[in-house]
Amino acid sequence: MRALLGGDAGTARRCSSAPRRSTRQARWLWLNLALAHRELKDEGAERDAIERALTADPRFFPALLHKARLFERQGKPKQAAYMYHAFLCCVRRACSILRR
Repeated sequence: MRALLGGDAGTARRCSSAPRRSTRQARWLWLNLALAHRELKDEGAERDAIERALTADPRFFPALLHKARLFERQGKPKQAAYMYHAFLCCVRRACSILRR
């Protein structure tokens, strides 16, 4: 994360040892790896890492947001709209749980 924040995506990618399994705790590691790939303009690896984060937690709204942005960058407006909708639904659900 420090390398990513410092603008060194190459180091961030090398330092991010991909988790062996898609566990709920690994979702942030997968997302950080996706962000490093995004900075390095590797959309395929970015997509794969986002998918691994979502496999670990299908309602992980930061990954849903990044997937929507990826679709938008790829010129896929329908897929982007669907993912933005999924993102907003998850955020709304999380907020309603917190209000209880």
